[in-house]
Amino acid sequence: RATRGQGRKAFQAPVTPPFRVATDEEIAALQPVWGRASQRQAPGDTEREPDARRRR
Repeated sequence: RATRGQGRKAFQAPVTPPFRVATDEEIAALQPVWGRASQRQAPGDTEREPDARRRR
């Protein structure tokens, strides 16, 4: 609700958008050198000992 003497003003959008899409170079810089965790094998997982984690 406007008070006396104040008209309604349109919202001024920011000059630069608050979010943007990262470039391929920026994404590559954030990736670890050894790859993502989902692509690596867990420690102890080898072909010779498939049940290495189950053994006690």
